[in-house]
Amino acid sequence: MIHIWTTALAVCLLQTATWARAPDQQKRLALLIGNYSYSANDLKGIGVSNVVRDLNLLASSLSATGFVVETKQNLTAVALRDALSAFGRQAGNADVAIIYFTGFGVQIDQVDYLAAVDVEVSPNVKVRMEASGYVSIQKATDAVQRAKLFSMVIVEANRSDPWASRTRGFVNVESVAADSDVIVFYGSQNGTGSSDGPAGGNGPFAAALAKRILEPGIEVGLLARRVKADVIRATSGAQRPQLYGELGEREFYFLGTPATSKRASLLMPKQPRLALVIGNGDYNLNGNSNDDGNSSAVLAEGYAPDLPNASNDARDIAEGLKRLGFLVDHIENANYENMLSSLFEFEKKVFDAGEDAIVVVFYAGHALQVGGANFLVPAGAKFPAVDLDRLTGPQAELTLSQYALPLQTALLGRLKNPSRLGLNLIFLDACRENPWERRSVGRNIASRSTGGGASRSRGLGEVRIDLRRTALAFATKPGDVADDGDNRNSPYTTALKAHLEEPGLSVLQLLDKVHQKVENDTSGRQVPWTNAPSLGQTCLAACQVAQ
Repeated sequence: MIHIWTTALAVCLLQTATWARAPDQQKRLALLIGNYSYSANDLKGIGVSNVVRDLNLLASSLSATGFVVETKQNLTAVALRDALSAFGRQAGNADVAIIYFTGFGVQIDQVDYLAAVDVEVSPNVKVRMEASGYVSIQKATDAVQRAKLFSMVIVEANRSDPWASRTRGFVNVESVAADSDVIVFYGSQNGTGSSDGPAGGNGPFAAALAKRILEPGIEVGLLARRVKADVIRATSGAQRPQLYGELGEREFYFLGTPATSKRASLLMPKQPRLALVIGNGDYNLNGNSNDDGNSSAVLAEGYAPDLPNASNDARDIAEGLKRLGFLVDHIENANYENMLSSLFEFEKKVFDAGEDAIVVVFYAGHALQVGGANFLVPAGAKFPAVDLDRLTGPQAELTLSQYALPLQTALLGRLKNPSRLGLNLIFLDACRENPWERRSVGRNIASRSTGGGASRSRGLGEVRIDLRRTALAFATKPGDVADDGDNRNSPYTTALKAHLEEPGLSVLQLLDKVHQKVENDTSGRQVPWTNAPSLGQTCLAACQVAQ
């Protein structure tokens, strides 16, 4: 009897210690799924136009409060079940696990289902339920309930109702939530649908939830009530979110606790956010990135050496920017024409977005300097074996412009002068070794590469900026070279990934943290450099605003 009582006391003390753990000490995982490209004709183009924006908005808020966020889009039934199962295995090692699903959903025979993109809409759907693209919400609750501290499923999947002849909205999931000890938060109450929101915007539920998650010291029960009130106001009472499950004595805070929170909130900037991300690594366009400076492609054919990490760098930064709510144009291994057309298209989007937009450009690949002018090197560029030392500056620049894009005119010249709220931020992880060093084409060339002999003229040159509130962040200082990295990413991208989504940082604070990490990680061999005027307190992630 004493042994049983002692065991029970130990369990109680362990649970108390776990709940007392500060939010910033918890391991938090989130899986966000957005389905919108449905194959069934009845579902095409109906009420899911804002799914991606909602997905990115929630990802940004959750990342800002310490969650490791994984986003997935347009999953088939098989992929959806696999994703839920895989997340369930991860949740067993986490303190907090949350799944957010947005898209279509339906109740059939008092059971709620999430609709995969290969869902069938037919009168006979009851016969082959999950084989027809329907996945029970029970699979989501089963996945998150393995977390040690707090489990939650958030569902905004009844936006429209192509099944209107059968039912509308979801049913009460109180029993599911109670049995699994999981909190389930629906975007609308039983038997009703959710609004997709205005075109080009966010649904009212996603907007309210993302906002409230960033309020410090708000317990999840109060958070849900505030979200509900926000949505009711936004929809004039037509939509009423519903929380299921018993919190009991449990308390969960997305951000801070009453004891630690100050009178401040973390808010995402409201202005438009655009990004262009380019990763050039396969320079001879042969389908891999394995040709180094000794290969025949470089020595005989005139290509630059491949960069194994450039595509990874671009992909990871693109995903991070998407989680921060950016509309991202992402291209890889772009030749001269593709790079130029992408810049033209991006220029139009920047000007359409207006002066208040936050604009980010990230480039990973080769770049070089000739006579003080900097150039971005497209994939597929073949540089002739000419000695630039024998050419005048204008001659060398004219020769090079046939193969590479001038940074000043091709990129900077296509950006808009921002307002006091807007910002242009260009990341150049591109100042590596001379890509054509082995061909001895001249001393005024330098760029990112996988190594090789030291170039006689190193790095990129300083850049004149004629635009206000515009910053250029270089992977290393002028006249020096940067490392491509031995792992997945370059040292600079590794550092940028580590801090890009950190809440409460102004852009200058973000860059300072990136610089410090690169210096530390490279033992001082690489020192990033930024050419930045006064940028104020603009943030990429959520900003701290005093109340």
